[in-house]
Amino acid sequence: MKAKKSSSENVEQVEQNGNELGNMYCTQEMGKILQSVTLENLSSLGFKEDVWLQYTRILCFAIMSAIGLYGAAFTSIGKNKLILKIVLVAYFTMLLFTLFYDKIILHGSQSRLIGPGNSKFYIWFYLNWRQATFDISYASVGDVAHKDVYKVPLGEAFYEDGKLDDEWYHSSMKKLSKEMEAMISKRLM
Repeated sequence: MKAKKSSSENVEQVEQNGNELGNMYCTQEMGKILQSVTLENLSSLGFKEDVWLQYTRILCFAIMSAIGLYGAAFTSIGKNKLILKIVLVAYFTMLLFTLFYDKIILHGSQSRLIGPGNSKFYIWFYLNWRQATFDISYASVGDVAHKDVYKVPLGEAFYEDGKLDDEWYHSSMKKLSKEMEAMISKRLM
C-alpha cells in the first residue's frame, strides 16, 4: 500500500512548496474528479441524483443556444432589425430565467440528491486549497439557510502519487450520508 500524507503535512506543503496534487491536476480538474466520485459513492449508498434538475439546465442552455444561433443569422441582414430585436429580447429573457432558476430556485447548488424517505438535499462542492480539503456543503431543500459542511482532507483521500484511495473515500462518504440522514431526523423532531 502506498503512503498517504497526513492532513497537517499536506497543509504545510500547500503553504510552503505547493501541493503535489496541484502539480498533477489543475484545480478545476481536481474538483470535477472529486465531484463525480462523490456523487457516484453517494448513489451507491442510496442517494439518487435528481436528473430533472440537470435536464432542465440542459434544456435552458439548448434553448438559449438555439435563440442565439437564430439571432446570429439576422445580424448581417439590415432589413430584419425587428426580428433581431425580438430574438435579443427572447435570448435575454431566457438568460434571466436560467439565472433565476440557478440562483433563486436551486440556490446555486451543483446538484440535488434524493435520499432515503424521499428527502431532498442541495449539494455544493468547493476545493479549498488553503486548508487542503474538499468541502461538501449540504442542506435539506426545505431548510437551505442551515448548511452543514463536510470536509474531506486531500492528504487522506489521495496517495502520494496522486491516485484516489477509493476505499477510504467510500468510507468517508458513508460518514457523510449518515450526517445527511441525521440532518433530516433532526428536522423531523
